[in-house]
Amino acid sequence: MPVGSGLFPRELPQCPGNGLVIYTSFSGLDLKRVTMIVTGAEYTALRKTETPYYLAYFLDRSLGSESAVYYLLRATWEAKIRGDDDARVLRYNREFVALVRAMPVDPANFESIVLRGRAANALREMGAFDEAETIRAAIVISPAAGDGYPNAAEHRKSWAAYLAQLATAIARADASRAPIDMIGRREATFRCLGPDGEAATVSPPPLTPFEQSYCADSGMVKAVAEVRAARARWKAR
Repeated sequence: MPVGSGLFPRELPQCPGNGLVIYTSFSGLDLKRVTMIVTGAEYTALRKTETPYYLAYFLDRSLGSESAVYYLLRATWEAKIRGDDDARVLRYNREFVALVRAMPVDPANFESIVLRGRAANALREMGAFDEAETIRAAIVISPAAGDGYPNAAEHRKSWAAYLAQLATAIARADASRAPIDMIGRREATFRCLGPDGEAATVSPPPLTPFEQSYCADSGMVKAVAEVRAARARWKAR
């Protein structure tokens, strides 16, 4: 189920000829090497089955970039938004988790914290709740994490909150892609609206028992009522 009104991650343009995904400016890179990879048998075969962000991940990894894991993470999101191949989503999630597990752990490094948090969430989505909690519970956020970067203290606080929310979702064995108590107040309100809160082309799944309970909270009931009233005023104009 897509969350939000915009498309994320943004679509990557591709060359119509060789299928090169334009995920970076490629400045400073060996363009001959890029061409060799893109026109090679493996990339050509992947074009038939994989998403653009997965192709970006494959190309970035082939070029030896340390940022490749982030393109794989985006590929997991891209596959979920497409919603046409659950097996692909599972495969991408598994590959992402394996990649993160092989990376060094550093409680003072935000990249390490974020990637391990995302890996724990991927395992939750896969229904591997014990493994998800093992990774999540082992994540330590150092008081010095991110020092030297803007808003480091705010990021430490927000990631601590995310991990706490994730623990709750894992504990109730919630494998949904967008747990209602983790998507933010605005999106939760529209989820509680049900079909009225979705685009006409989208058929949202029915509310789960937990979501029904969440939506019955007095604060959510008020928020939903305010949205309905605002829509009624708009239609009456």
